[in-house]
Amino acid sequence: MRLDDLRKAPFHLDAEALAWVKRTLGKLSLRAKLGQMMLPLSANLTEEGLDPLLKAGVGGLFRPAGMPVGLVRESTAYLHARSKVPMIMASDIEFSEKDSIGGGTPFPGQMAVGAAGEVEWARRMGTLAAREGRYCGTRWSV
Repeated sequence: MRLDDLRKAPFHLDAEALAWVKRTLGKLSLRAKLGQMMLPLSANLTEEGLDPLLKAGVGGLFRPAGMPVGLVRESTAYLHARSKVPMIMASDIEFSEKDSIGGGTPFPGQMAVGAAGEVEWARRMGTLAAREGRYCGTRWSV
């Protein structure tokens, strides 16, 4: 992929955003570029747990289920404020991230939604899961 391909779907970057990508990528060392490809799982969302990840220059963080919503939001803000490149925050939000980490809308499993035979219920589940994931700072569901 060429950087100019980022103008097309699914990215749709405008000229300003594409220029930022090119400038930022041009400033990164090989080690920093490799770090951007790392997305470790971290159950320790305290500053002491996050600082080594920032130092390593990881490109993002996967947060496991069972984390309090406030801690997830605080850790996301902490990382973004200190990272040279915006980080990709990932979670498994198939049951909605807030449910996965505590404090959100609980859903039945996907098999139960599928067994209901109503596409609308799956759409609603996905929409709400995405909305709650975004609230928690998740930009990628894995």
